[in-house]
Amino acid sequence: MLFMREIVEFRRSRRGSGASQETAPRLHSIEALEAAKIKKGTQARVVWTEGDDVILFEIQEKRTQFWRGSQSLLRQWLLDEVIEQKPDNLYDPKLHPGEAKGSALERRDRAYEAIKPLLDLTPAIFDRKFRAQAVVKRASELGKSPRTVQVWLRRFWMHGMTANALIPSYHNCGNPGERRNPKNSPLGRRPESDEVERAAPITAKTLKTFETLTNKYYRKIERGSLRRTYFRIRRELEFQAPHDEELCALVENVPEFEGRLPVPTFRQYRYWYERSRRRQSDEAARLGATAYAKAHRPILGSASVSLAGVGSRFEVDATKLDCYCVAKSNRRKLAGRPTLYLVVDVYSKMIVGMYLGFEEPSWSGACLALRNVVENKVDFCARYGLDISAAEWPVEGLMPARILADRGEFESYDATDFVEMTGVTVENTAPYRGDLKGTVEKRFDMIHSYMRDTIPGMVSKNYVEKGDRDHRKLAKLNIDELTAVIISRIIYLNNYNLLSKHHFHHGMSEAGIQPIPLQMWNWALENGRSELRKVTYQQLDIALLLKKKATSTKEGIKFRGLAFVSLEHRETTPWHYEKTCTVTISYDPENTNQIWRHRGDGSFELCRLAAGYDAFKGKTFAEAQEDLKERRRQAKLAEKSMADAHARMAELDKQLIARAKVQSPTPLLNTAIQESKITGDQELKEEQEVRRAEVDKRRSGYEAHAEI
Repeated sequence: MLFMREIVEFRRSRRGSGASQETAPRLHSIEALEAAKIKKGTQARVVWTEGDDVILFEIQEKRTQFWRGSQSLLRQWLLDEVIEQKPDNLYDPKLHPGEAKGSALERRDRAYEAIKPLLDLTPAIFDRKFRAQAVVKRASELGKSPRTVQVWLRRFWMHGMTANALIPSYHNCGNPGERRNPKNSPLGRRPESDEVERAAPITAKTLKTFETLTNKYYRKIERGSLRRTYFRIRRELEFQAPHDEELCALVENVPEFEGRLPVPTFRQYRYWYERSRRRQSDEAARLGATAYAKAHRPILGSASVSLAGVGSRFEVDATKLDCYCVAKSNRRKLAGRPTLYLVVDVYSKMIVGMYLGFEEPSWSGACLALRNVVENKVDFCARYGLDISAAEWPVEGLMPARILADRGEFESYDATDFVEMTGVTVENTAPYRGDLKGTVEKRFDMIHSYMRDTIPGMVSKNYVEKGDRDHRKLAKLNIDELTAVIISRIIYLNNYNLLSKHHFHHGMSEAGIQPIPLQMWNWALENGRSELRKVTYQQLDIALLLKKKATSTKEGIKFRGLAFVSLEHRETTPWHYEKTCTVTISYDPENTNQIWRHRGDGSFELCRLAAGYDAFKGKTFAEAQEDLKERRRQAKLAEKSMADAHARMAELDKQLIARAKVQSPTPLLNTAIQESKITGDQELKEEQEVRRAEVDKRRSGYEAHAEI
């Protein structure tokens, strides 16, 4: 059964059979549906039903056509697929009634009040002759033309048979999306004053100039405003020069010449710019695709949506702290701005680890931050004079399933052993996309905001103007005191900071959990929402060690100028067959006391610093390298002094030999040498007498010199 307002479409053409089913006598003046010639694709709306009788209205704009039929006939046609049903709102007004403006609603109400008496005459109004007379009579009462009333009636039946069907179709007016052709006259209203020149018509050549000059002046990083760009375009258009095609050169700069482009107004230029919808592409070209995606991308999701729970992903990052500190050894010396590392759990927003030091962002700094994740937090805070309970920072001996970093420390070969030994997956963001790890970036901002108005030496901005105070002179805290300040801010953010805009799990709401990191962390662990894995401090320490090649010699394992020894290494190395060999070692860059040699079975052997290198104990490898560098510098200076002394000694020998040659110009004769030969006892006795005489002579010389 078909109801009022329903629409049917004819899937096959009908030529008309000439016979019709019996209907009510009052409907005989309406053309029968069986006898009508209907084309394929014709659509009709049910405008009246009573019992088995049905009246259909052909949906079209040019004429008003009704057909009478029966429900049984239409049911049969539906079964035979002669017709098919369509949505009854297919021709309803596209504009939502709430979006209609005042004038449109007034015209709707006026039209509906005009045809309402005619709609009360159903079903007689569906007869052509009766409808023509009724429309003429009603038009004369309203002072309107019969055609206007007829159009209102047709719109009513076509567009849904409601009052809103008479809302004017303003959205069909004009040519949406098509540019008007001004020909020789400008578009728009005339200016209010005759002194103001009317805007010139915009031609295709002008539009091309707009595009070319906008790309030149506005589509770059050093651009000005849109109005300033317009001024530059206007200046170029005002001072156009005629072009000599034969000479391929400008003739002269003249303000007027035949063929010059008209100068548009700023309103015309802005209209073109907004209509061309190039603002997004201009911003992308000016900033670059990466910067544009970072600054103007839609934020539709959350970092914790795809996470199973705590430990699903930790974010690691480093930044220069906006605070200067003084040296521990001498508070009158400036130590500079340290680097702060933070490790944050994305699911609960808990800060699980930190490190503050003077190293630039590097793998060694990241290792110290990861060590702090596993470290006992009560002992860690006690080293800096802070007394906390284990419940205030309950993170110890844990590692996540994934670590998200920014293509820095964790993209190096040093992270490979860490991944292989711990099973943690390392993820890296795209270049220049710090926003992809916004959780840790926001914690940097929050820590700085809680320090800015209380800690001396804080940097308020990235530049200094004339008359500003020098932040370096205000520094008062050393690195340990500043670390204690950072820890206190971390304890506050973990235990008391309410994340009012955080969309947490619905189970937390049911359990009465507030969006505070510590409460969300504990709730996730209690409910099994965790991907954390247990790791001991020793296991992590080995995983974070740096792996390098060293040289095994008779003195021990030589690495970076230091020697390390172990009993097993000395006993198993074939010294008689090879002098040196290469071994793989792991080392802690912060400790020169020991290294670990890799055995063939995958285990490690501890090697300690050799006895001859006690001067380097307790130092970092960087400090040891500085000491060795200073020793080499001193050796270079000593080598130069030795060379100078050797030269002076050789020169003295040369002078002595020269004087001796003067006194003994000729060599000894053979007869003299033969005469001096005596027996062994006599020779020894004579030699002793000669020596004694020489000693007496030298002593007498010293005594004479002393008396003088």
